[in-house]
Amino acid sequence: MNYTLKSILGEGGMAIVHLAEDHKFHTDVALKMLKKEFVSNENIKKRFLAEARSMFRMSHPHVIRVSDLIDEGDTVAFVMEYVAGETLKEYLERKGKLTDDEIRDIFSQMLDAVGYVHAQHLVHRDIKPSNFMIDKNGKVKLMDFGIAKTLDPTSAEYTQTVPGVLMGTPMYMSPEQITETKSVTAQSDIYSLGVVLWQMVTGQKPYNTNTLSSFQLQTKIVNEPLDSTNSHWDDLIQKATAKDISSRYISTNEFKITLEGKNDKKVIESDSTIIDTEIKQAPKPEPSSSIETKVSNEKAQISEDLRSPSAKKNYLPIIIIAAIIIAAILITALVIRLTFLLELINYLF
Repeated sequence: MNYTLKSILGEGGMAIVHLAEDHKFHTDVALKMLKKEFVSNENIKKRFLAEARSMFRMSHPHVIRVSDLIDEGDTVAFVMEYVAGETLKEYLERKGKLTDDEIRDIFSQMLDAVGYVHAQHLVHRDIKPSNFMIDKNGKVKLMDFGIAKTLDPTSAEYTQTVPGVLMGTPMYMSPEQITETKSVTAQSDIYSLGVVLWQMVTGQKPYNTNTLSSFQLQTKIVNEPLDSTNSHWDDLIQKATAKDISSRYISTNEFKITLEGKNDKKVIESDSTIIDTEIKQAPKPEPSSSIETKVSNEKAQISEDLRSPSAKKNYLPIIIIAAIIIAAILITALVIRLTFLLELINYLF
């Protein structure tokens, strides 16, 4: 094997993900290795290899890329790009509920990733926070296609669902994943995305699995809507998590269009009050041409007022007073000059 195992990144029921070094390119990679006790189980091994091949065929900026497959004796593994960061589950545990801007940014990327998967005729079936990585630059990547369902019956890896076997993580499963697994479609992933959105908005898990039995949890998922978040996200969440598939978003694209529509609203985060209505109702400024016309009309009116008889009567007393003051100043100046001349004559003679 051309890889050196360095540490364990995570562990599931059937496989362990290691941080490893690629000897050829001297780079870090993530190596998902089937546990030794399952290597001889043909059904498990077949599903594991199908996951690797499905991921290898994918090429999308928000989906983990697979670069190599190893099937050598008791070593069955595949190599993925290594993403330095944390899962959305870890991110939520660290931060709690997210801001509106964080939700739009992260969730939009998640919708792009899941939408691409659906375009490949796959249903992920295990959409949950721990299956999304967020790198140090905030880029989101979807991973873990271990129980993905291929919808294309002509595919070599067509997934024939086994009746009575639940596939997924209970807390994020859609009602049809619980009641009738053969009815699972792309909209089952949309339901799970709605549950994850609820968790991003509230900062809490949707159900308390410490107090609920498996039966109670499944009953709630099938019959009861998610609690309201008392935010403007509720309409998106309730549509995505509708119990009836036909009432959900048709696709992740429709979901994203609705999500992006939220960008047109200015939201106060403390109580999610929408204030764009007040902005829209504010009086619109008049066009410059209208203002100029209005000023011109006002000037004309003032000029007309000054020419009217009433205006002349109003200004007459002011004119008379001004004339008297000017005459008084002229007379005073003349008297001063005459006095000066008389004194000068007396001085000379």
